[in-house]
Amino acid sequence: MTMHRRAINGTQPLVGARLSTTGESLRFTNNLRIRCPASLPPAIDKAAAKNLMTSAEYIRQSVLSRLRQDGIDPGLALQSEGAGEISP
Repeated sequence: MTMHRRAINGTQPLVGARLSTTGESLRFTNNLRIRCPASLPPAIDKAAAKNLMTSAEYIRQSVLSRLRQDGIDPGLALQSEGAGEISP
Protein backbone atom coordinates (compact mmCIF):
# COMPACT_ATOMS: atom_id res chain seq x y z
CA MET A 1 0.00 0.00 0.00
CA THR A 2 1.51 3.31 -1.05
CA MET A 3 0.73 6.20 1.27
CA HIS A 4 1.66 9.83 0.94
CA ARG A 5 1.46 12.79 3.29
CA ARG A 6 1.78 16.45 2.59
CA ALA A 7 2.12 19.48 4.79
CA ILE A 8 0.14 22.62 4.10
CA ASN A 9 1.52 26.00 5.16
CA GLY A 10 3.80 24.42 7.74
CA THR A 11 0.95 22.61 9.50
CA GLN A 12 0.90 18.96 10.43
CA PRO A 13 0.78 16.55 7.50
CA LEU A 14 -2.62 15.37 6.30
CA VAL A 15 -3.49 11.72 6.17
CA GLY A 16 -3.05 10.71 2.53
CA ALA A 17 -4.90 8.26 0.36
CA ARG A 18 -3.51 5.33 -1.57
CA LEU A 19 -2.79 6.17 -5.17
CA SER A 20 -5.11 4.20 -7.39
CA THR A 21 -5.18 3.40 -11.08
CA THR A 22 -8.61 1.74 -10.88
CA GLY A 23 -10.53 4.99 -11.08
CA GLU A 24 -11.26 4.90 -7.34
CA SER A 25 -10.21 8.53 -7.00
CA LEU A 26 -12.70 9.53 -9.69
CA ARG A 27 -15.64 8.49 -7.47
CA PHE A 28 -14.88 11.16 -4.88
CA THR A 29 -14.48 14.66 -6.24
CA ASN A 30 -14.80 16.74 -3.04
CA ASN A 31 -12.08 17.29 -0.46
CA LEU A 32 -12.42 17.84 3.27
CA ARG A 33 -9.58 19.22 5.39
CA ILE A 34 -9.43 19.23 9.15
CA ARG A 35 -6.98 20.36 11.78
CA CYS A 36 -5.96 17.66 14.21
CA PRO A 37 -3.45 16.86 16.93
CA ALA A 38 -0.16 15.37 15.76
CA SER A 39 -1.10 12.00 17.28
CA LEU A 40 -4.20 11.53 15.11
CA PRO A 41 -2.67 10.74 11.66
CA PRO A 42 -0.49 7.87 12.95
CA ALA A 43 -3.43 6.48 14.94
CA ILE A 44 -5.61 6.58 11.81
CA ASP A 45 -2.86 4.93 9.76
CA LYS A 46 -2.59 2.13 12.33
CA ALA A 47 -6.37 1.56 12.52
CA ALA A 48 -6.70 1.63 8.73
CA ALA A 49 -3.93 -0.92 8.27
CA LYS A 50 -5.53 -3.13 10.92
CA ASN A 51 -8.78 -3.02 8.91
CA LEU A 52 -7.01 -3.54 5.55
CA MET A 53 -8.07 -0.21 4.08
CA THR A 54 -6.52 3.11 3.19
CA SER A 55 -6.45 5.92 5.71
CA ALA A 56 -8.82 7.93 3.51
CA GLU A 57 -11.33 5.06 3.38
CA TYR A 58 -11.06 4.56 7.14
CA ILE A 59 -11.87 8.23 7.71
CA ARG A 60 -14.77 8.15 5.20
CA GLN A 61 -16.27 5.07 6.85
CA SER A 62 -15.82 6.55 10.35
CA VAL A 63 -17.57 9.79 9.40
CA LEU A 64 -20.41 7.95 7.63
CA SER A 65 -20.88 5.70 10.65
CA ARG A 66 -21.00 8.67 13.02
CA LEU A 67 -23.50 10.52 10.81
CA ARG A 68 -25.78 7.48 10.85
CA GLN A 69 -25.43 7.23 14.65
CA ASP A 70 -26.54 10.86 14.83
CA GLY A 71 -29.60 10.03 12.75
CA ILE A 72 -28.37 11.64 9.55
CA ASP A 73 -28.48 9.75 6.26
CA PRO A 74 -25.58 11.13 4.18
CA GLY A 75 -27.45 10.36 0.92
CA LEU A 76 -30.52 12.29 2.07
CA ALA A 77 -28.35 15.13 3.37
CA LEU A 78 -27.12 15.74 -0.17
CA GLN A 79 -30.66 15.74 -1.55
CA SER A 80 -31.90 18.24 1.04
CA GLU A 81 -28.86 20.52 0.68
CA GLY A 82 -30.94 23.23 -0.94
CA ALA A 83 -33.64 22.93 1.72
CA GLY A 84 -31.55 24.73 4.35
CA GLU A 85 -31.29 22.51 7.39
CA ILE A 86 -30.89 18.75 7.59
CA SER A 87 -33.33 17.19 10.01
CA PRO A 88 -32.72 13.73 11.48
